[in-house]
Amino acid sequence: MNRICKTTLWLVMMFYGCAVYAQNVSNVTAEQVGKTIHVSYDLDKAADISLFVSMDGGGTYTQLYKVSGDVGKTIGPGHKTIVWDVQAEMKELHNDDIFFRVKVDANAEAQWQKQLREAAKKEEEERKANEIAKAKEAKEREKALAMEAKANEKEAKEKEKALAMEAKANEKEAKDKEKALEKEKKANEQEIKKEERRSRMQSMPYSTFFTLNSAFTLNTYGYNYKKYMPYSVWSYGFKVGQMKIVGWYAGVMTNFRFKGWKHPFQNGQHYWLTDRKPIRLSAQTGLVIRPCRPMSMLFGVGYGYRTFVYKTIDNEWYSYPKQTLHGVDVSFGFLFDIKGFALSFEAVTTNFRSAELKVGLGFCLPVDNKNTKKQTVKVLKNEKF
Repeated sequence: MNRICKTTLWLVMMFYGCAVYAQNVSNVTAEQVGKTIHVSYDLDKAADISLFVSMDGGGTYTQLYKVSGDVGKTIGPGHKTIVWDVQAEMKELHNDDIFFRVKVDANAEAQWQKQLREAAKKEEEERKANEIAKAKEAKEREKALAMEAKANEKEAKEKEKALAMEAKANEKEAKDKEKALEKEKKANEQEIKKEERRSRMQSMPYSTFFTLNSAFTLNTYGYNYKKYMPYSVWSYGFKVGQMKIVGWYAGVMTNFRFKGWKHPFQNGQHYWLTDRKPIRLSAQTGLVIRPCRPMSMLFGVGYGYRTFVYKTIDNEWYSYPKQTLHGVDVSFGFLFDIKGFALSFEAVTTNFRSAELKVGLGFCLPVDNKNTKKQTVKVLKNEKF
């Protein structure tokens, strides 16, 4: 675009039209203004204007689209200016012989004259519409007097209708009362159903459950999220608890490889290692919520300990700090009571840096079976009633 000033601009005027609607373009000039080229011209009649450019001395012409100003459909007569944004159309303008062509479409004059005729016709129609409106206003005044007389007559009829509507309102009121009674009846039925559901919940037996559990570590990460367990760890334990609608439970897990609480390795000292073992300990207590039979939800929290211990040539076991994780064990799972058998599934994490899947199998027995049967019989009787 910086090379626009070095170019020579040639202007060519092209005319299209017929003998009846001939257009003349005169005083055509072109100049560079900043990063744009302004093409000015005088037009004696309305026309459709488009701008073309030739980069090969007038051999071929290309229409320009990044133009603004007096260009496009139905341009009126007078002194006009087209602005061409060169950079938006092409990267640079460096040819020595550049020709511009202003194209004039004669059909625009006919359209311009047609628009003028339509405007005159519309103005005449509006004038006639105003005259008609005035005549209509006079007639409406006469009608208003006649309507006033009719209004009096209508008022008398409306009084009769009011009496009839009052009778209908009384009838509707009676129907509304009937609907209200029916609605109240349905509300009572719903309340009875809610009470029955509460009775069913209360009829759930107070149960004791015991499960033997097995857990598998899916992944374990130490501080800074560095993997510290070379392989996954299996652990085993049990869980015991009681519940009705809400209850409790407690459980422990271990992999039976506990070697005592050893001090970690000391920096700067050398150790001869002969063996290594993973250690897993967990002790939890939690809440049991039974929303419905046979499913219950388990929410547990407790202490968790995971580490790797290494055996030295002196038969001493040491733990490695970066491979030790101890803190809060959090678990969530489900317990299913299926005909006296208890089946549980839980997800466990230590400090939210490990993932462990725990599965348990055992039994679930009611504490007071006689009272439960009596409550169940009462609920069934109420349902029949």
